[in-house]
Amino acid sequence: MRKLFCFMILFSSSVESFTQSEEVYARLKGLTIQSNFPENLLKTRSVVLYKVTPKKRNPHIRGDWQSLAKTIQPALKKSGIDAVLHYYTEDVLSGTESYNVILDYFDDRDIKNAVFVEENKDKFTITITDLQDRKFLLKEGQPAWQIKGKDLSNMLNT
Repeated sequence: MRKLFCFMILFSSSVESFTQSEEVYARLKGLTIQSNFPENLLKTRSVVLYKVTPKKRNPHIRGDWQSLAKTIQPALKKSGIDAVLHYYTEDVLSGTESYNVILDYFDDRDIKNAVFVEENKDKFTITITDLQDRKFLLKEGQPAWQIKGKDLSNMLNT
């Protein structure tokens, strides 16, 4: 009975984080893209969240987001964006308890913006927006700035 109870807790936690992850990505796709950066972007701190193509799907082995972070951080710094934390997005969305601890840490560090970096088979999307929702990071349709392309160096210069 105890094993069944533990399994049910783990299963419900995993389903909840899966649903949360899906909702965050759906909201990310549904942002209102504008030509301007968020108003207070250069006055506040940002977190950079990475979603990369997995090296292997079965079993799932995540792609190399750290080398991408090393490439992107200097360009963010040069542009005046104070990116103080870098995370693999799925680590942030891995479960309710860890998610809440990470968001509390964002609050402690006064992080107000997010830079979402998505890499999918050598195509890149960089989205910059405010963190506006405690449960899903983003409000539906909120404003954001975005750039897409294959040449990451050119995108970062933009």
